Amino acid sequence: AQAEENIQSLDTAIKSKFAEMFDDYSSAKNYSFTNLCKDDTASGVKFQTSEYLKVGDVPIIDQGANEIAGYRNSENNPPPYDDLPCVIFGDHTEIFKLERERFYLGADGTKIIIPIDRNKLDATFLFYMLREEYKPLGGYARHFKNLKSLKLYLPPLELQEEFALYVENCESMKKSARTRLEELKSERAELVRKYFR
Repeated sequence: AQAEENIQSLDTAIKSKFAEMFDDYSSAKNYSFTNLCKDDTASGVKFQTSEYLKVGDVPIIDQGANEIAGYRNSENNPPPYDDLPCVIFGDHTEIFKLERERFYLGADGTKIIIPIDRNKLDATFLFYMLREEYKPLGGYARHFKNLKSLKLYLPPLELQEEFALYVENCESMKKSARTRLEELKSERAELVRKYFR
């Protein structure tokens, strides 16, 4: 329970840090989505659900709730997507994901969003800004047009990068907490087997 609470507290800390650093900028929404962002979905290689593997050297990212939907092997396949980091948006699910490692795309409805100019817009900051500004509509429809209608703001790059570093540190701690959580689950399962078999 403590390990799970640690992970949740880090998510809360990131959200609080974002508000602390950027609330003063959020009132100046002088940029349209298309001023700052590019739909780069066409550059990704897509696989249908029937083609997903359980193991492989490259993850498949789709618009579902799971971080990784499956795997493919890069050998004998086109190169994976590697203009990173980038934001994934589920056209039907309205789920956002931040991707830092090369990947293949899952089935239809998965959008890749990148900054038009990475010297002005940090992708990690973009991910959190989009999650804050986008209001989900729900229902099984095409929602990318609603994302494209957003008005956005652009703080100084050095502030964006400072926030991105904070997120990276938090994500590293979350990874350690998740590893410990899995270890604890294994230990608990072993104790159950030992005493209740």
